[in-house]
Amino acid sequence: MVISWTHMIHKVLRADSADLIVTGLNPGPKAELDFWKMFHNVLNLCNSQLQNPCVQKMMRILEIIDSSYFPSFKALTKAVFDALQEARPIDLRSLLSQVEENEFPSIYTLIPPVFHLIFLVWTHCSFYRSPARIVALQPLHSQATSYLSAEELLRAETENGLEKLETVVGVFRCVRETFKAYRQKVAALASHYSAPKCWDFPSALVFSRFDDFLARVLQLKALFSTMLEFQRLEKLVFGGLRGRFLQFCKNIRDQEYNPLDLTDFEKDFSSFQERVGDFDRRLPCILCLAFQDCSGLESVFKVSSSDIIKETFIPNFSKDLVQFIISLQKIRNNLHLSKNMPTMTGCLKWAKMLRDRIHIPWNKFQFMMVHLYYRSIEGAEMELVYQKYREMSSHLDEYEKQVYLSWCGSINQACQMNLDQPLIKREPK
Repeated sequence: MVISWTHMIHKVLRADSADLIVTGLNPGPKAELDFWKMFHNVLNLCNSQLQNPCVQKMMRILEIIDSSYFPSFKALTKAVFDALQEARPIDLRSLLSQVEENEFPSIYTLIPPVFHLIFLVWTHCSFYRSPARIVALQPLHSQATSYLSAEELLRAETENGLEKLETVVGVFRCVRETFKAYRQKVAALASHYSAPKCWDFPSALVFSRFDDFLARVLQLKALFSTMLEFQRLEKLVFGGLRGRFLQFCKNIRDQEYNPLDLTDFEKDFSSFQERVGDFDRRLPCILCLAFQDCSGLESVFKVSSSDIIKETFIPNFSKDLVQFIISLQKIRNNLHLSKNMPTMTGCLKWAKMLRDRIHIPWNKFQFMMVHLYYRSIEGAEMELVYQKYREMSSHLDEYEKQVYLSWCGSINQACQMNLDQPLIKREPK
């Protein structure tokens, strides 16, 4: 009977909140806190049994007769006492309850306090220095799933679904960045003191499920972004292409599975990407025709940034350069002062507006050059555009300087003339 009793106590001591993670379950902070509350209560009962006068008397007898059972009982008593110290209450529930109860978009403000709490527990509680504990204290997965309404996500409005997915991505990236910041903080603290140990474990050990979930959310974000891009073509008719795409989107939306379930969705998403690639190969031909009817650079720069469309659209880039040069020539000597403005202020305002008209297209050209069409740019054409841009910028700088100096040269005379005027002037009768 005594042996069975000691076996039961050893079984209690072997219990670990990380067992749920090992078995493939995903406990949240509430399960972690509930485990330690229960564990502490059970250990209190075990400790009270071991401290019972009858048990203590039996241990003294075993010690006197030098029984081989005495070391085992002594070690058991020490193990229960140490475990009781490990399971002593730590007030984590208050802050973690706030995280679980708040609206998901407002969690941004609670992420740093949660990691600071983990940091304090890690540095002051040696029993809690385990990667499994950090995993268990991450409450975001279930909340993100509830916020996205996984069962209705694919059937939701595209804009609303995309907005929610972007919010989730932002929160998850904030968690990652905060984790990196506190990892450096723990390392800095460890370099000055012998304890605590650094967070030198691989990030994947803590963020394995976190990263898998984020990857799925990014897939859904790409899906919704593509859907939204094609839906914007609703006023165009081109051989039923949009209709076939919308039918394909409808087939995905009608699926019954949970898109956030990591065991589903991959096959349909791969098929969707293949279909989108096929549609993207057809669209450039239509876009190239539409390019011929563009009235200016603003409409030209609205072309999709899809890689496949970009490859087909590259030959039109040289035409963009020509349009930009023509625009520079047209506005070079075209001075229009704003109404109801003094000469100097109006001239500077006009120069600023003109600079914006030049600078914004040039920034877009730079982006296209570096990120989109760098493989096909002809050096001579781009050099000519850059030369025109520098020339116009130089002229505007010189013009602003001349206007300002001219105003400074006449300001004393204008001020003196106005100061010579009386403050009150009576009209003659």
